[in-house]
Amino acid sequence: MFKQNIQLTQLIRDCLLTKMEIIFEYYLNNQDNQSDCISLYFKRTNNSHFKVSLFSLLNINLFINSISGEYIGSLKCIETNSSIILCLDPYDERILEITSQDNMTIEFKKYIIEEI
Repeated sequence: MFKQNIQLTQLIRDCLLTKMEIIFEYYLNNQDNQSDCISLYFKRTNNSHFKVSLFSLLNINLFINSISGEYIGSLKCIETNSSIILCLDPYDERILEITSQDNMTIEFKKYIIEEI
């Protein structure tokens, strides 16, 4: 069963994605993939900034042209029993599952939010 992650959905909606960093460290022997990380940097409408770091990455599907310097008006953030899936360019955000038509999806296990 899927449910929406309200915290990330409310935080990211109406923000501008300003930067994305992908860190993959192959030679670290870390069973939980804590060294693998995607950091997403956002700007709010009040010009404050924050970073969301996604850890223990499981799946990434990026189609960069789908985010074109606009504020994010629709997104999906779905929790499963074992992971969280963030979709920054959903085909239909009302569908509580990831479909083949969704773009910019990242599946992960943990996240940290930081004000910057």
